[in-house]
Amino acid sequence: MSTGTTYKRLKRRFKKKLYHFLLALNDFDFGRLRPLCYLLLLSSVLLAWAKLPTKETTNLVDGQTSVVAELAASVRNSTKTQNMPFVDVVAVFLSEEDTLSSLAGSDKETLYSFYLTGKELSYLAEGAITTVSKENNLHLDGLNFTYHKNRLPFNRVTALTTGSGEEIVTGQLYHVISTEDIFALFHYISYRSIGIMNIYPKDASGALLSDYQQVVLTTTGTPFTLQEALLTNKEVPAAVSNMPSVVTMQHGFNLIDLIKEPNRITICVIALFIAFFALLWYIVPRMNRIRVWFRIYRIRSRKRSTHHTLYELRKRF
Repeated sequence: MSTGTTYKRLKRRFKKKLYHFLLALNDFDFGRLRPLCYLLLLSSVLLAWAKLPTKETTNLVDGQTSVVAELAASVRNSTKTQNMPFVDVVAVFLSEEDTLSSLAGSDKETLYSFYLTGKELSYLAEGAITTVSKENNLHLDGLNFTYHKNRLPFNRVTALTTGSGEEIVTGQLYHVISTEDIFALFHYISYRSIGIMNIYPKDASGALLSDYQQVVLTTTGTPFTLQEALLTNKEVPAAVSNMPSVVTMQHGFNLIDLIKEPNRITICVIALFIAFFALLWYIVPRMNRIRVWFRIYRIRSRKRSTHHTLYELRKRF
């Protein structure tokens, strides 16, 4: 058999197969592929969303950084003179106009010493970025954290370390000193987070405190205040005041960054969104039928009102 004959036979077979394939393709119902196309489109959108860039802004220079650092250093030095355990976090409330001189001359604020777990410190960091106001901002000296401003409230903190850079351990106790305003913030965080974030002050052994007055810092039997710490520690060591806490804010709408490590609030919100879109998916194709139902209802209502009017007229005449 010659080469030309073999070539022609293969060519006829190819045309025949192609013809049968085109006939089968013509008979195929492409409407069945619509769900698959929707799924591929949704997957492409999610993949592109997950590839969006993320930016970070580190808060190294702040208007109150030096004030907070020196104030925290004064408190730490005061606790050393009382032979107290090392203070991990100093939580202070300051307004944008507060300075060291104005704080020294303000009303006395009693200092409290208590312990929180690493998980509760993350809740405290959430409260610091959620309750931001010009009148009273919470500053956490000795606690570095990163948060994403576009995540859901009370699930924004993504990383948490101590002032020395060590990672915060969830179940470990950390020594905290703050003023009385911190206890009101604990209740506020619990209320706003629907009970998901509860903060319970403890003593050094981990037992819950039944009375906050048990943890008042004292000197010679009298409460120790923030103003006294400033007055007794006028010369703050430079090594301490030059170590401000670092707060890093993440920007962007990267899907992975927005939903990673979700808590119950995030899970509930995502479930509600899924339920909403599923309801839309079910309702939209049936909108025409619903409009017909409303038209039938209006027609029947008119008929009932007409019959009622005719009945009243017959009764009168």
